[in-house]
Amino acid sequence: DDEWARLASIIGVNDPSLATLDARRARVDDVETAIADWTRTRTRDAIASALQAAGIEAVPVEDFGDVHDDAQVASRHHFVPLTHPALGPGLYERNGFRMSDAPGGYHRASPVLGQDNDDVYGNILGLSAQDQEKLAADGAFE
Repeated sequence: DDEWARLASIIGVNDPSLATLDARRARVDDVETAIADWTRTRTRDAIASALQAAGIEAVPVEDFGDVHDDAQVASRHHFVPLTHPALGPGLYERNGFRMSDAPGGYHRASPVLGQDNDDVYGNILGLSAQDQEKLAADGAFE
């Protein structure tokens, strides 16, 4: 209720009947309309700044372009440039956390369908070339 009072003051809602959570729930459409009307004419950064200045937790929602261009994200090498066999060069997102003794990230792009079949069938499953040929002829790999 305290945050609502601060928000209502910022967005220009002077309606004491909305002072409680139950009242706002009962009139959720009115509340959402008031917030939409206020936000419609402002940028997301201006909205976040105004709310933060009033002690209301708020951050701008970022899209991929924003995250990609963020200086902090770039300094952490969050995106790894790799070349995919079918899609070509691109940036791949790493995990957000870092561990001091583990490199993390990726060393190659995701495989295309069937790219690792020889390794899986031969090295991991131990199938001979002849067994693989027979299974392929029988349609086992389709």
